[in-house]
Amino acid sequence: MAITREEVLEYLSGLDKPQLGMLIEELGHRWNVNTAIPLNSLPVPIYAAPIFVEDNFSGNCAVAYACAPPEEYQTEFDVILESFPLEKKIALVKAIRDLNHGMGLKEAKEIVESAYYAPKVIKSGISKADAVDIERALRDAGGKASIK
Repeated sequence: MAITREEVLEYLSGLDKPQLGMLIEELGHRWNVNTAIPLNSLPVPIYAAPIFVEDNFSGNCAVAYACAPPEEYQTEFDVILESFPLEKKIALVKAIRDLNHGMGLKEAKEIVESAYYAPKVIKSGISKADAVDIERALRDAGGKASIK
């Protein structure tokens, strides 16, 4: 009776990593196939230890895996007022004053006027949710805003 592929896969799935590493090395010896992976030939740096390593580790191992470095997520965002039509200036001044509690009319007007000529950071170092809310408020007031 022949063993099916599914039975082989099921058996291999039950092995722990060191057992699987030894099995791969054994098969390599039996079939005269090099199963070692030179660590310097991997496309990404090694950030985790190899699955199977003998005591006399020489730079190669029977089975190795590489983990990408942990992804860094952006946690602070800037909201930028890029442009706006001149007729929306007053609405944007009101929106900026609402977003920056305690800001005077003069300061809000200066921010909006400077954004007319070049993009201007409205808020920086804020959370994504706050940045989205501020961007939405500026767009509702008639400005073109972005999050960076």
